[in-house]
Amino acid sequence: MLLLVLIYFTYNNLLKVKIFFQYNLNKVDLELRKFVMGILCYNANQRPQAIQLIDRLSNINLNLINERKYQIQLNQNLNQELITYIQQGKRYLHNKQYDQALQIIKQIIEKNPQDSEILSLIAQIYLQKQQFDQAEIILNQALQLNPQNALSLKLLGDLMNENQQEATNAINYYERCIKNDPEYGEIYYNLGCIQQLPLEESIYYFETFTKKQPQSNWGLKKLGMIYVTQKKEQKALNQFKKALSVNPFDLQCQNLVAQMNYQLNNRDQAQIDYILSLSINPDQAEPYYYKGQMEYSDSSQQISYFKKAIQIDPYYSKAFYQIGNSLNCNYKFTPAVKYFKKTISIQPKFVDAFYTL
Repeated sequence: MLLLVLIYFTYNNLLKVKIFFQYNLNKVDLELRKFVMGILCYNANQRPQAIQLIDRLSNINLNLINERKYQIQLNQNLNQELITYIQQGKRYLHNKQYDQALQIIKQIIEKNPQDSEILSLIAQIYLQKQQFDQAEIILNQALQLNPQNALSLKLLGDLMNENQQEATNAINYYERCIKNDPEYGEIYYNLGCIQQLPLEESIYYFETFTKKQPQSNWGLKKLGMIYVTQKKEQKALNQFKKALSVNPFDLQCQNLVAQMNYQLNNRDQAQIDYILSLSINPDQAEPYYYKGQMEYSDSSQQISYFKKAIQIDPYYSKAFYQIGNSLNCNYKFTPAVKYFKKTISIQPKFVDAFYTL
């Protein structure tokens, strides 16, 4: 375009330039217009026409700018209204006010029927209401609009994951989600939890989840539990310690660290671990049970720990059994039988209690 205009100038066709601008005002670049207008102004004979043309250009530009400003402002108002509705709906969802959440979000989808993200949010509400068939329909609608919608893929994976027979479909949806959004850390955790996967794959997914979301200790605890099933107590202990360093107030993790130290015969450390756990929350049966297990010198103190565990959890069958065992070792057979029978009444398949009786 610039070359064309310069050719006009070369042949002193200022009139043609003027006509060109008059009929192509919306096609000429703004900077190019300014350039030509500046040259026109140097020619006294063309100055009135140049000034008139500049005014027309300015008015057109101003109108376009004002129209654009209006559109931007309108979009901002619409977006702000949309954001307000979404935030309100999410608050209702967080507070488990599912009907109110659904009412608000449906107002949004009426104005934005092609928004796959909003459809996914509606599906989340249906999932919380346990209306699984309706949730699946909505999620499939969202994927038709956007096959790469990570949240829809994740939620469909969650839905399939509820049924062990649908594990293959769950894996498929989760893997598609990761393909579209490799940083979606929660998906790696969900994949690791699928029982049908080999342990090696589960370990890979939990390790990846831990890298993606280092602020969460879920993956570390799951890794520890896998190592427990493999009877790799030291590796399990290391994972539980890492998990505890991420969240020092995780009581479950604190007790798992204590259990591993107990199984590794680090009894003094296990005692310290359980004392720390009880200092955080004294209303736990497990620490008292293991404190009783580690009390060898005083049988009455040992029994008092087991009874404390039972006081907190009246269905702690192992504590009943250990009291019976302690009484039996001290030749107090009649009360021992009472505790063994109580153990069986709580847990009918408690083989050791039957054997001892």
